[in-house]
Amino acid sequence: MSEDTSWTDNSNNTFMFGNNARKWDKCVLVIVNARLGLKKIPEESYGEIARLFDIPQMIGFMGGKGKFGLYFVGVQKDNLILLDPHYSQETVADRDNIETNRDTFRC
Repeated sequence: MSEDTSWTDNSNNTFMFGNNARKWDKCVLVIVNARLGLKKIPEESYGEIARLFDIPQMIGFMGGKGKFGLYFVGVQKDNLILLDPHYSQETVADRDNIETNRDTFRC
């Protein structure tokens, strides 16, 4: 990321480019295609991937190989939080009873 490019919080919706402030008045979704390693993601990339979630506008990324794919939606400590787009399940209707469904979720 360029040193003269920065983001502000979502409430302000302002983007700084150099010395010029720009106000976002339209929504945009930026999709970046990247290959992170031939067989697995190199360990030295883990920190940089986790830092992407520091950007307030980050909505996640998809990754995988062959017929296997995952959607990464966040990070907690050293763990990526992921969803498997090939598997769906019912919502947890009773948040007080979430322990009975905990085994069906994973990080």
